[in-house]
This record gives sequence, structure tokens and C-alpha cells, in this order.
Amino acid sequence: MDGFSMNADPTATTPPLVTFKDLSKSFDGVAVLKKVNLSILPGEILGLVGENGAGKSTLMKILTGLYPPGSFAGEFLWEGKPSPVKNLPTARSHGIHMVFQELAQIPGLSVLENLYLGDEISNRWALS
Repeated sequence: MDGFSMNADPTATTPPLVTFKDLSKSFDGVAVLKKVNLSILPGEILGLVGENGAGKSTLMKILTGLYPPGSFAGEFLWEGKPSPVKNLPTARSHGIHMVFQELAQIPGLSVLENLYLGDEISNRWALS
């Protein structure tokens, strides 16, 4: 994503839940995200659409903590403060979940088991 910018309605009174400011991420010197700006309001539903390699998954991996602070440039704010999301468990504790594009993280598990991978104990009821 190069210079992508999408911001919530500036006249809205509800502050954004998630804000990315000038977010950039590179892999081996190849820029995948370049100064992305995005604000997401509480309850807002968005879809990211783009070509392969556009940076959609990279952006979501930053949101879920798979790429923690320090591994990218720019700011990731949660309710206007530096994001508390440092890894997948803290993302989940804030209600952030991701369904990965790979069809099955572990082929021997069901779809439901793959969705709850890493969260089995707190969601044991869902697996039965």
C-alpha cells in the first residue's frame, strides 16, 4: 500500500478505536506498506481489497500483534494512545481476531479448531 489514506469522518464525535499514522513496513529492503493512514471507529466494519502483495495481510498482522511495535515505522494507536497490542494474546484480549488466508494452519484440525488455535482453554466450550 503506497500512500493509502482512509480516515473516519472528521466531524464525528466518537474517537477512533484504531488509528494508523504513517505506517510503513519493509521486508529485506522491499517496502510493503508506505505511510498508510487509517482510522477505524468503534463498531465500524471495513473491507480491505487489493492485489496480491498490496500489504493487506501485513497491515492485519500489525493490528493483531504478529508484527509487534518496533518491527514497523509509524504509529499504531488504540483509543488515541500507543497500542497495547504487543502480540496475538493481547490482541485477542482487546477483541481483535484474524482469520488467516491460509486454508488451515494445522491441516489435522477442523476449521473451528484452527480458528481457536492458541485460545483453546478460554474457549474450550466452542470445541465440543
